[in-house]
Formats: sequence, structure tokens, C-alpha cells
Amino acid sequence: MKKYLYLLIIYSILFAANIHLVKAQYSEDFRAKAVLEKQYVDIKGSPFLNEDWAVGVVKMANGSTIKDMSLKFDQVSGELIFKSRDGKTMGFADRVSEFSFADKNKTPRLFRNGYKTGEANSETSFYEVLYDGGTILLRDPKKNIVEHRAYNSSTVVKSIVETPVYYLQVNGALVKVKKDKKAILSVLGNSAQLEKYIQDNKLNLKDDSDLAKLMLYYDSIKS
Repeated sequence: MKKYLYLLIIYSILFAANIHLVKAQYSEDFRAKAVLEKQYVDIKGSPFLNEDWAVGVVKMANGSTIKDMSLKFDQVSGELIFKSRDGKTMGFADRVSEFSFADKNKTPRLFRNGYKTGEANSETSFYEVLYDGGTILLRDPKKNIVEHRAYNSSTVVKSIVETPVYYLQVNGALVKVKKDKKAILSVLGNSAQLEKYIQDNKLNLKDDSDLAKLMLYYDSIKS
């Protein structure tokens, strides 16, 4: 029993030492933890949404906002990390509610948690917000590590693949939806009007931006 208590005390001390308050570097104080970027050895593909550090904005669960942070998002682990002003890779010990940055194509990207999808994800899992109006369109940006073996080969190849899942929140209910016209229209209703809008504007609902345009139109005609 004494040995167990001793180990528990040592662990608590080490854990506390790994978490510290970030001061001076940013306009808001928050707790951070030292982390190592996960190494994905002998695996094809990248776990990151952005290979290079992207300057963005982080909103904490307590409502404070931190600007001009160098961010990376690991889509395999679901972890958001940042680079401190002295070049160290750090994680957030305090809960982050959302973050945003512009990708390499200068396209704004917004990620938020707190959604209850009924899947294996938790309320701290991040979803990309593709449209946020009366209707909400979310994309789960999850990447997974898959294994496959070439024909007549004993070598197992591991690859990182993106397996996005889409959700629509209509009238307060969050629904998992396939990214095709039939599935989306079955959730939204108003099929005739929406069908005409899709055809008139030549929307490709496999494209996220076109799908967001449809949500904007849907909200404009929704009674």
C-alpha cells in the first residue's frame, strides 16, 4: 500500500511538472503541456491536416481567444498542437473549444468540438464546420492507419488514409449523412426547390463548398 501511494505521489509530481501556465508569449494565459510530435514510422501518408505550421486562432472552453498561434492538427490522434515562441512543440492542457487558420490555398478552415454525434467520438473531438447557419454542416476529418498486403507479397504496407464522415444538424437534430444528392435531400426535404437550385447552379455535392452553398440556400427558403 505504501509503495502504491509513493508511486502515485511521484506520478502526480511528474504530471504537474509537465503542465505549466503559458505566460507572456500570448495575450491570454492558459495551461500547456510539453509533447512530442507522434512519429509515424514506416507508414505512407501524413497524419496532419497541414504539414507546415499554420498561423491561426484558438478559442478556449473558458471563452478566451488566443491569436497568432502556430498550429498543427493531427487527424489520426485528433490532437491539436502548437509551436511556442521559443520553438517547442506543445499541447493544450486546458480544453480547446475551437480553432481556425487558413490552409495552403488560403482557404479559411474552422474546427469545433462539443457536438454529440452518437459515434465513437467524444465531445472533445473536433469537427470541421463547413456551414454554420440555421442548419449546420459538419465534417469529421478523421484519418486512420490501414494495412494491406500486395498480391503474392508477405510485406504488410501501412498507409494513412482520410475517412471523412459528414453530419447535418437540421432543427436541432444531428444526423450522419452520405455525401450524395439523394441522401442529403432526404434529410433536408424541400426536394423540388433544392433539386432545381442544384441543377440551375450546376452544384456538385461531392464538393464541400458546393454543399455549403446548398445549405445557405436551404436556410433562405426554409419556413
